[in-house]
Amino acid sequence: SVPLIWPYLYELGSLEVNGFREFRPWYVAVDPTITPSNRPSADVSLAVLDNRTFVVSWVDTFNSALYFRIYDTNGTALINNISVDSSIDGSSRVSLAAINSTTFIVGWIDGPSDDSTYAVYSRSGGNIVVATDLDTDVGANTAVSVAHMGAQFQYCYADDTENDIDIRTVVYGTYGAGTETNLDGSAAPGATLQNLVECASINTTRLVGVWFDDNSNDVTFSVVNETRDAIVSSIDLDSGVGETGQQAVTTLNGDAFATAWFDAGGADSGTIELSIRTANNTVILPTTVVDSNVGNDFRLAMTTIKSTSEQKDWFLLAWNDRSSFDIRGQIYNSTGSSKYGPFVLASDENDTSLLFDVFSADNVANISLCDNKFVFAYTSNNGSVFVNTHSIDGSIWNGDCSTDNSPPTINLLSPSNNSQIQQGFDMSFTYQVSDSSTIGNCSLYLNGAFSEISNSINAGVNQTFSNTYL
Repeated sequence: SVPLIWPYLYELGSLEVNGFREFRPWYVAVDPTITPSNRPSADVSLAVLDNRTFVVSWVDTFNSALYFRIYDTNGTALINNISVDSSIDGSSRVSLAAINSTTFIVGWIDGPSDDSTYAVYSRSGGNIVVATDLDTDVGANTAVSVAHMGAQFQYCYADDTENDIDIRTVVYGTYGAGTETNLDGSAAPGATLQNLVECASINTTRLVGVWFDDNSNDVTFSVVNETRDAIVSSIDLDSGVGETGQQAVTTLNGDAFATAWFDAGGADSGTIELSIRTANNTVILPTTVVDSNVGNDFRLAMTTIKSTSEQKDWFLLAWNDRSSFDIRGQIYNSTGSSKYGPFVLASDENDTSLLFDVFSADNVANISLCDNKFVFAYTSNNGSVFVNTHSIDGSIWNGDCSTDNSPPTINLLSPSNNSQIQQGFDMSFTYQVSDSSTIGNCSLYLNGAFSEISNSINAGVNQTFSNTYL
């Protein structure tokens, strides 16, 4: 019974057996992985409500239900499971978008009824707008992406029945079924649980939609305004991506977007490619290969990342590398220069539930996690839904936004300070470290010269430099 907050150790005391008590106490540590569900999931989505609060939603294939849960970034569940739809299946999809710090949209595809649906919830878990169908016959090969955009939100989805990619505008206050326009009238979506379409708001008057056109094997984008009028008509980013193209997009600085896609066709088969463009289609970064050997059956996700120390947005591109069977991430600046990574986010992803999500910031809602932080959600190989919080370099983040400017305290336990050692040259130094942050390493210096380093440090626990010859 300890707080579910890490990376701290909590003392359990010493073990006593038959009247003999251990000199050293035992400690327990809390697993940094957040587990919203220990049931299999077909899809997962994330949204952020403030610098320490996020929503995770998942398609629970065991219970045939769509849930969400709200967390503090330190792992504390603020709102436990809320059931959004209790009659879905393994082909269902979900997408989240924050309207502001108190309300958010859940958009989903209800597989059994072939509906594209949305609802609006508060951060306390209350249902503000009941489930509303936008389309009641979307078929099996579908995907959904919702994006907040000023006075309305945009609902993008793949419609298998009509073989197209659609976008609907739903105005806040009036809500209802909204107004629909085709992004692509002949996309012919041909598979379930794919990254078929994603929309992201560049600002309150510009939105970019990127999709996989399975009819012509293209990855295509378009930029529209708040009423869905084309600002940049459909342009192919890649006209030969094969039969399993995937894509993702995120927006930058209120005037640009970065998009990545999987190319499974021709000489570039098995590669991830990246491009950055302005809202008016000025090319900032031409098509660039990120990874040339990711295998097949692949997914990806992207998010904008904020930092007060940087004048421009950075972004994270994450992908599951099927050649190494892990999920990787890489951080870029707004011109496409790599800043961190690639680093491994997970090496235990489920072989069949490949969809995952990352999230950090929403430019239009003006909401972001703490500087240089992001959340990552996926389905593990044991079937559980896992969420990890990360720093921009890929390391695990403890969820605390405060800046620790105080140095750690180091106490030498043995030998005692100022001891005079008369015999022997084989010395061991036992010490403890205390600090409010994670300790990366401790080093031993002898007469001002470096001697050795320990990279495995636990605060409040005896540590030893052994076999030091003086």
